Amino acid sequence: MVFFTDISTYLNRQSKSFLIILGIISVVLIGVMHYIESAITKGQLSFSIFYLLPIFFVSWYVNLRTGIILSFICAIVWEAIDFMTGPAHSHPLIPYWNTAVRLGFFLIVSIMLSRIKIITSKLSMNVEQLRQEMAERRKTQQAFNKQRDKFLSVLIHDLKGPLIPVLGFTKRLLEGKSKSKEELANNLKTIYQSSGKLMKIIENTSKDLREKSVLQSINPDKVDLMEMIISVARSSMPELENRGIDILINNKCSKEWDSLERVVLHSDPAQIKTLFENLVGNAIKYADNTINIILNKTCSSIRFVITDDGPGIPEKYHENIFEEYFQIPGSKKGTGIGLYSVKKVVDNHKGKIDIHSSSGRGASFQITFPC
Repeated sequence: MVFFTDISTYLNRQSKSFLIILGIISVVLIGVMHYIESAITKGQLSFSIFYLLPIFFVSWYVNLRTGIILSFICAIVWEAIDFMTGPAHSHPLIPYWNTAVRLGFFLIVSIMLSRIKIITSKLSMNVEQLRQEMAERRKTQQAFNKQRDKFLSVLIHDLKGPLIPVLGFTKRLLEGKSKSKEELANNLKTIYQSSGKLMKIIENTSKDLREKSVLQSINPDKVDLMEMIISVARSSMPELENRGIDILINNKCSKEWDSLERVVLHSDPAQIKTLFENLVGNAIKYADNTINIILNKTCSSIRFVITDDGPGIPEKYHENIFEEYFQIPGSKKGTGIGLYSVKKVVDNHKGKIDIHSSSGRGASFQITFPC
């Protein structure tokens, strides 16, 4: 089996001219052997199978046209040998009939082989394409599993962090080791603060997982994007003021936002809110002083841009940041779901997202939605 596979591989690598010449030489050799056989046995031995060999060869490895031409040649050679060595026929049309039958037989074989070759080639291409797709999916799944495991590892580590002092100080209280009311109060304060951190981690993770479920289906409606981004920005004001970060929408401060022009898009309100919350939250997490938001509409599209003046995103991670559970090494802790959700929302609405950023120069996300 390996031997025939090697021969087939070798023939597939040869030029068509070489294969055609090889086919013609085969016909000549078969014709000579047929002539010798007919001269000795008067055609008592069947020879048709041998003529099929070069027809099969060129129909399979060259093309149908060459197979048809060789079918004519084989039929003519066979009839010529019968004419030279065979007995006289009882009717003058018999030689022509025999030639036509042989030619028809050869043509049917040639056409069938050519069609089988085409089908086989298509199947081979489909199998190879399927193999490549499976390999790509396997690679993607492995990367996903790696990011998921990393996410779970970080999550467990983050949960253990505030849980350890809760358990430790609770044990001290149960054992009555607090020597004074002040120490007791400090222990309770530590337990309260650690519990708050733990609750915040759980709430953030739960929020991100809920957002993932929102992305599974789309329920479009008329959404005022300007009203929604203003709502998201205002709900973030306590954190913005606490960190001393200014946020501008279309170059206007919060006092002037009510005068901004409406921008309406037929979209899923829950998904758009998820997109805005993630991008604004991400900008707040990394911004130093300012967050700038631009939202405008043209005749064919709506453009949303959010820019921060934070540490920026190295270019080598630009293709990875939208992957589920991916987190840039050394970045502030998160779930790795936020930007994945953003990309999913953009894709669900047939939009496009671009990132412009480099280390130390802030980050800018530009999203375009078709109207």
